[in-house]
Amino acid sequence: MITSPDRLLLLAGDSSEELRHRIAADPSDLLARNDLLSPQPTGRCRLALVNADAQRLALAKRILDGGTAWRGRKDIWFTPSPLIDGQEGRVAVVFPGLEQRFEPVLDDVAAHFDLSQPESIDEQRSVRQHSIALLSAGKLLDAALRRIGVRPAAVAGHSIGEWNAMMSAGIFTPEGIDRYIEGAGPGVFELPNCMYAALGCGVDVAAAIIADLDGIVISHDNCPHQSILCGERDAITIAVSRLSERGISARVLSFQSGFHSPFLIPYLDWVRKVADLPIEAASTPVWSATIAQPFPADEQTIRELTVRHLLEPVRFRELIDNMYASGIRVFIQAGVGSVTAFIDDTLAGREYLAISANAAGQPGMRQLLRTAAALWVEGAPLRFDQLATREMFAAAVPDQVVA
Repeated sequence: MITSPDRLLLLAGDSSEELRHRIAADPSDLLARNDLLSPQPTGRCRLALVNADAQRLALAKRILDGGTAWRGRKDIWFTPSPLIDGQEGRVAVVFPGLEQRFEPVLDDVAAHFDLSQPESIDEQRSVRQHSIALLSAGKLLDAALRRIGVRPAAVAGHSIGEWNAMMSAGIFTPEGIDRYIEGAGPGVFELPNCMYAALGCGVDVAAAIIADLDGIVISHDNCPHQSILCGERDAITIAVSRLSERGISARVLSFQSGFHSPFLIPYLDWVRKVADLPIEAASTPVWSATIAQPFPADEQTIRELTVRHLLEPVRFRELIDNMYASGIRVFIQAGVGSVTAFIDDTLAGREYLAISANAAGQPGMRQLLRTAAALWVEGAPLRFDQLATREMFAAAVPDQVVA
């Protein structure tokens, strides 16, 4: 374990008024507290602060006066009505896919939990290297989340993050996926004349833009206000120009893999090998972004779906809608990326929590602590002691330590 200066304050009671009075009574005592090793308070009305200071306590009072849920701004979480509240089937872990910016902060997390740290990659990384690093980061964060007591009712993934979800649930083994990626020729990850463009619009507008164009398809339906096109260079150039004329943002991405499109068909021999990997029964339901439903139980159908996953569009917007309809209310992003933003856009106006377990530019353990604070406020049972350092254990009074 490594030393961390971060502190956690947990308060719970029967009403917002009760919590407000407790803050007002002795704020100096609250500012000195760190509840990582303390008995967790009980009560449906919950408040958590990371690194509480006088300014945050003052804001917490105002939040409590308002009485409505507050989820994360200024490192404060509050709810009078937890989303989980002892109910099963409400938490999902979602793994991100490939994105242009990939800057996880995992060295402190790996050291704290004594886990293998993914190899670092530079800006000139290949898509293959990026894929390997992405999957390694997902495996590490999945292990860390389980250490602190996260037991998801479902797992899912965006793009190749779905392989992380399948590994998390035990359908695939990490060794099997590693062999599959290593066995691919470099051309699979770098298709000539194949480009992606991220659009600031949904699939309906995107479909109208490309309706008369050949050599281009919608590869990702991410959320109501973002979709991605995959296609030949000339077709992408025309589509981007048309979008610009309409005042719609469109950004050409650096990837040229052709994943989630028919442009991978020339590499069908390699694509089909994913269906030959050893498969086991899932320990946790896995949702497929290809069909926007849980994976079937039938082994042969699973194998067919793993092939379709590489050749068909990512239906992430529909996936999140359907997961929400099934009862999921808390979505944890196991990695860095845009998954939480896609969820925010898709579920706008509804009651839910979407939080990332890792964030670029933030210490990994601090972001994990934020994630734990958010989950506890929503009613999840957690192991906060797993986030404490050796120094915290050494300083704690023995009968105050809760394991």
